[in-house]
Amino acid sequence: MRVAYILSSTHPNSGSTKAFLAMMEGLRPKGVVPTVILPDDGGICATLVESGIDVHVLSFRMNTYPNFRTVKDCLLFLPRTLGRLCLNSLAAWRLRRILVQRGVEIVHTNVSVVGIGHRAAHLAGIPHIYHFREYAGLIGYHFLPSAACFYRSVRGQLDYNICITKGVQAYHHQSASPRSVVIYDGVCRGDVLLPVVVRDRYFLFAGRLERVKGLMVLLRAYAAARTVLGEQLPPLLVAGALEEPEYVAAVRRYIADNDLQTSVQLLGDRDDIYDLMRRAQAIVVPSLSEGFGLCVAEAMLNGCIVVGADNTGIREQLDNGQRLMGQPIGFRFTNEGELSDLLCELSRCDSDNLEPMRQRAFEAARRLYSVDVNVDNVYALYLEALSKNTCVQLSRYSTKVLQ
Repeated sequence: MRVAYILSSTHPNSGSTKAFLAMMEGLRPKGVVPTVILPDDGGICATLVESGIDVHVLSFRMNTYPNFRTVKDCLLFLPRTLGRLCLNSLAAWRLRRILVQRGVEIVHTNVSVVGIGHRAAHLAGIPHIYHFREYAGLIGYHFLPSAACFYRSVRGQLDYNICITKGVQAYHHQSASPRSVVIYDGVCRGDVLLPVVVRDRYFLFAGRLERVKGLMVLLRAYAAARTVLGEQLPPLLVAGALEEPEYVAAVRRYIADNDLQTSVQLLGDRDDIYDLMRRAQAIVVPSLSEGFGLCVAEAMLNGCIVVGADNTGIREQLDNGQRLMGQPIGFRFTNEGELSDLLCELSRCDSDNLEPMRQRAFEAARRLYSVDVNVDNVYALYLEALSKNTCVQLSRYSTKVLQ
């Protein structure tokens, strides 16, 4: 079975990229032969090529409107929009040629905000699968030409989708669709063990430095906690790519204006996130709308206490774990005041007292977010899509014969 995968980013530490790599690693032994389409030749491109995977780099953009934040954005909005439409149309036709040449049977787009795979698959007459990973409009992505047009376009006989949570499925109006399934990302193998480590005294934030990840919410809560505890408050380590220059500048200003330079460390993009999680007192996930929150599951598997915003994918993970284990598997907050209180509480708490919660969280993540379960469910959807496509082709052939 040959499957083409369309990725929106080559960044190796992106949650969508990590989830894709884990999924593909499990699918290849099942006979899936991947063709991977990338937007650039950076990041994971070289690694994929070295592993013998068929890789193609195409110039394309997201199927969303360009930014509309600055005066320059406003002036260039129309030409950028038209340019994006032309570029994506050309990329779709180039992709169709690749699909035909490689004998691809299914196209699997790794996110919902890239449309060239959907168009190329329809041009080639093969099934397409959208992997709905994000809350789109809630994080500033607005479908071209409109959300209504996008949702109408994914209702065809050859259209399927995977939603990474029930919340994402409901947001995209797919809950009632017979061709939509909820498949949680795979994060670990079933035989993984809870790591035993020596704890350091710090809080951790792990994520891209952009507005939707909520770092400013954490910084304000941290500053409030520092006025209560002073030097007794553990330092805050911020690990993540500096994605939005304006936002990063605002973060640096806030740190300087509130005299947090010695307490808050901006580490930049890191490859040792798991080690940072294992040694942290807790990880704080203040995202405004997280599709799944891969770092939540990763933290639980690394024995790190999770302090998460009680919304979207974070809430669903904490709810799933509490339902499975019968007790909370992490801490939640709904506003900055609650987060500040939790930071103070965890600062005073003996780390050993949190061991039962760590064990519950680890067991919940191990059972809920298995790579093997993820791969089996994705493969089953592939088989269904191929089976239905055969029926569609036979139906079209029969109609032609009757005529």
